[in-house]
Amino acid sequence: MLWPKFFSVTDKSLFQSAPSSPTSVILMHASALVSIVKVLIAMETGKIPPNYNYNKPSQQVPALVEEKFKVVTEPMPWSGGLAAVNSVGLNGVVGHVVLRSHKKEKVNDGLPTDEIPRLLIISGRTEEGLEETLTKLESKPVDVECLSLLHDIYSRNVPNYNYRGYTILGKDNNHKEIKRSENLKRPVWFIFSGMGSQWPGMGSNLLQFPIISESIQRSHNILMKKGLDLLNIITSTDKNIFDNILKSFVGIAAIQV
Repeated sequence: MLWPKFFSVTDKSLFQSAPSSPTSVILMHASALVSIVKVLIAMETGKIPPNYNYNKPSQQVPALVEEKFKVVTEPMPWSGGLAAVNSVGLNGVVGHVVLRSHKKEKVNDGLPTDEIPRLLIISGRTEEGLEETLTKLESKPVDVECLSLLHDIYSRNVPNYNYRGYTILGKDNNHKEIKRSENLKRPVWFIFSGMGSQWPGMGSNLLQFPIISESIQRSHNILMKKGLDLLNIITSTDKNIFDNILKSFVGIAAIQV
C-alpha cells in the first residue's frame, strides 16, 4: 500500500488525510516515486487527489474507524504544509520522505513579460518520446519557470538519452528538430574474456591499483616456486604470450583472484 499523508498546520488541530496512489495507477518498483508525484500534484493544484473505489473503512484499521485519518474520496482543497510519504510496495520496495510545500508564488502564472521566443533544448531515450514531449510543450503557454527547470535538468548529459531535440517556443512553433546523436561511443575500460581471446595490456593496466598489485605480487611469489614468472606473464608486451595455455590460464586466474 502507499499512503502520502497530508498535514495541515493552519490551526491548532492536526488534520491528516490519506490518499493512496494504487487507486490511480499500478506501481510496483516505482511506488514511492508515484506517491511523491501525487503529493507534488496536490502542492501545485492546491487540491488533494481522491482515492477511487473506496466506500467504507475496514474494521481492521482502527485509525480509519476512529476517524484519526480521513480517506480522500473527492478532490480536497489543501493550503499546503507538510506531506509524509510512506510507501511499502508489494515487492518489498520501501520509501519514506517528508515534503514541505514551496510557498513561492508564480509571477504572471509563469508567462514571460516580453515577446522574445524561448529556445528549448532537451534529450530523450527514443525519437517518439522526445517528439511527444516537445509537442506537449508547444501546445501549452510558455512558462518561463518550467523552461528554467528543463534547462537545468538537461544541462547535464542523461545516460542513454541518445536523441537530441529543440524547439523555439513563442508565436511560431515551426522550428522543431530531432536527431540522434552520432558521436556516441562508449569508452572501453577493461576487457575480461575467456581462454583464447585475452588482451595482454589489460592486466598490466590493472597493476596501477594497489589492492590488485598486492594480490598479483602474492600470487607471483607463490608461482615463482613453480618456475612461473607471473609478473612477466602479465606485463609482457609479447602479443603471443597467451598462445601458451598454461600462461593464459595462470594470468587469467591470478587477475580474477
